[in-house]
Amino acid sequence: MPLLQSLIRARKSLPRQFALQVATLLFGRVTGAAMQALSLMVFARCAGVSEFGVLATALGVAVVLQTAGDVGATTFIAREIADKGLSPEAKGAEQLSRFGTLSAAFVGALVLAALALVSEPIYLQLLPLAVWLPVERAIELRASASLANGDAKIGVACVATRRSLSLLLFIALVWLHLQPVLAYSLSALTAAAMTLAFFNNRLCLIGRGPGISTGFREAFRSCRPYWLHSLFVQSRNLDAPLVTLILGPHNAAFFSLAARLMTPLRMVPAAISSALLPYLTRAKLSQESEQTLLLIVSAGMAVPYLLLAWLAPMAIHLVLGARYADAAVPTQIMIAALAFVSSASIVTAAIQAKGSATTAARLTVMCTPVYVALVAIGATTSGSVGAAVGAASAMCFQMFGLVVAYRLPRRAGSRATA
Repeated sequence: MPLLQSLIRARKSLPRQFALQVATLLFGRVTGAAMQALSLMVFARCAGVSEFGVLATALGVAVVLQTAGDVGATTFIAREIADKGLSPEAKGAEQLSRFGTLSAAFVGALVLAALALVSEPIYLQLLPLAVWLPVERAIELRASASLANGDAKIGVACVATRRSLSLLLFIALVWLHLQPVLAYSLSALTAAAMTLAFFNNRLCLIGRGPGISTGFREAFRSCRPYWLHSLFVQSRNLDAPLVTLILGPHNAAFFSLAARLMTPLRMVPAAISSALLPYLTRAKLSQESEQTLLLIVSAGMAVPYLLLAWLAPMAIHLVLGARYADAAVPTQIMIAALAFVSSASIVTAAIQAKGSATTAARLTVMCTPVYVALVAIGATTSGSVGAAVGAASAMCFQMFGLVVAYRLPRRAGSRATA
């Protein structure tokens, strides 16, 4: 009975606007996740196993570079706008993110050109991804700001548009006999650029906020806890390059398939957490109501992931064929783990909302080396399956740490900045 009463109170405490935002975000993110997963499946079908390994490695590095360049501005701006509206701090953070992502793109292009010179020419086919990196981040940042202002539909439209366009363009370019790696890179860049151009005037224009923007130093100080958390979370995308170094592109591709599928599958909890952060910042729920809400959301996400884990081997066999048979078990392991740890981003949003962003950042910084070490040990001892077991174990370890951190009482005078 106490649990039932808590559920009823939690349900009544949710405003209609927030519920509609979550429903809208879920629809858009599920659509985007399906399109992205389908794109990876189509690429795997068209390309060789080694080519898939190369693309998976490049995408992992690109995500890390994008996060490093963003310096945590996307999350900071969402919380800042939810708390204070458009402000000089938000404007300064956007400018810092723009400068950082352009710098990261330049570094990525140099690395790809160097690899093409000393290793394989195929890396030149990935150069469009260096240009895609700042365009994609600009869309995500402004969509996040729009969400903080209460407009969830524009972000959903952006995600669905660019994922669908990317898939259709990739299929068209492959049909025109372009190399699969180049076709994937060009389709991702073109879809992102077209989406930004079409929705530019509808996305939140942070630069039109009042006052003069803060300087880069002050903006970085505000964004730093969010940056540390995001950077170390996304650094786990280096798992595919790490396994490639240990096992080689062909054998690592079986783990890379599972690792890259985690990106679209994590879109759902990421979407919910992006709505929860501004909501919990404003709502100031009681501890009991907040915990009940987090429990409901977490339980609701676990069921679909368990079903996907059960279906994964059959889906891989039907879609990709016998070439990827060795990817079935690693994929099943990681999706099953996601059923239990998908709420990590939800709990993190709750911690950040109550002004403890530094706590979440420190925990992520401590857990990331554990993740990398367990993946490396697993790959060395048991190949792709061992790497998947290591990744799943590390994710569960971090989830336990987040729950402990969330239940700790908030210290007086805790702040969102370090």
